[in-house]
Amino acid sequence: MRKFLLHVILGLSIGQIVLAQTTEEPKGKFSGTIFGTYFYNVARDTGIRNLKNVAYPGDKNVNGMSVQRALLNYDYKWNSSFSSRVALESDEKNFTASADNKSYRFSMFLKDAWVQWRFHMNHTVIFGLQATPPFEMMEGMWGNRFLEKTIIDLRGVVATRELGIGLKGQFDSTGTIKYHLLIGNNSPSKPEDNKYKRFYGQIIVSPIANLSFLVYTDYQMQASVRDTFIGKMVSGDILTYAFSVGYKKKEKLSAGVDVYLINAQNAHNSGTALENRSGIGISTYGTYYFSPKVAAVLRYDYFEPNNKVSGDTRQLFIVACNLKPSEKFTIAPNVVMESYEKIGNRSITESISARISFNWTF
Repeated sequence: MRKFLLHVILGLSIGQIVLAQTTEEPKGKFSGTIFGTYFYNVARDTGIRNLKNVAYPGDKNVNGMSVQRALLNYDYKWNSSFSSRVALESDEKNFTASADNKSYRFSMFLKDAWVQWRFHMNHTVIFGLQATPPFEMMEGMWGNRFLEKTIIDLRGVVATRELGIGLKGQFDSTGTIKYHLLIGNNSPSKPEDNKYKRFYGQIIVSPIANLSFLVYTDYQMQASVRDTFIGKMVSGDILTYAFSVGYKKKEKLSAGVDVYLINAQNAHNSGTALENRSGIGISTYGTYYFSPKVAAVLRYDYFEPNNKVSGDTRQLFIVACNLKPSEKFTIAPNVVMESYEKIGNRSITESISARISFNWTF
């Protein structure tokens, strides 16, 4: 009996030691990003306020400072299987007005609120308000979000966040082929009030180091619309495709091309029929590092929102020099220009702004 008790006590002691060694301590951390710019509007068309799909609005000779983003993240890791994030963001478009509407303050909104469960070494399920599939690669390859959004974000093709359930992972231990699936409300900024959902999917293939290819699609369910020309209800669903290739070698070189195609069913009224509306966007960019502290940035975008009409094509150009005096701080003199297709016989003056942008991470 005494020997049996000794074995039990010894076994429990060893178990406690092993448990103490394998138990993971929960841990959390704060991080964030703040970026903004000093801008001067060198050129603007006199009718800029009446144009649609304008990336750089505002009148000529207007100048000043803007805070484009202040993002605060809190990441909490319970163990190797469960982790979460809550993020708040403020930007130049979100203000809280006083009761008399005479004063305004930057306001915060919920950017992320998710929990993820790594149920397998290579696969994770995510619940809550989370990033949509294409942005991890597209923004990562572009690498200059503080200068401008990616084309699918800038032109409102795909929202950066979605409220839903996601599944992501890789098919091998090296991550040569990765996938990301997501089902969401298609209304992340407001409570759900309809049955229509959005389905996302992508595959990323990285055949060699530093080089990746992305194939993405999403399907938006929409309420049916009435076609008065035929007297029937017809589909209003939207299908989007995106393709991306990027090469990135840290502090050496990065370059890439992003392309999207969108087809909105029965979204264009020609005057005699409802027709599908097709749009296309192409963005090509590159960053070359002369040294870890100095880099040159170039980008060109082509944007055609509707192939059924003329006068709505936009072209965007960015030229910048990134200076990095500290690992966490970048300052970048840059020039941005957006050109506009003629409307009939009327030429439209380009929008040109000279800027000094900054990016601080912590």
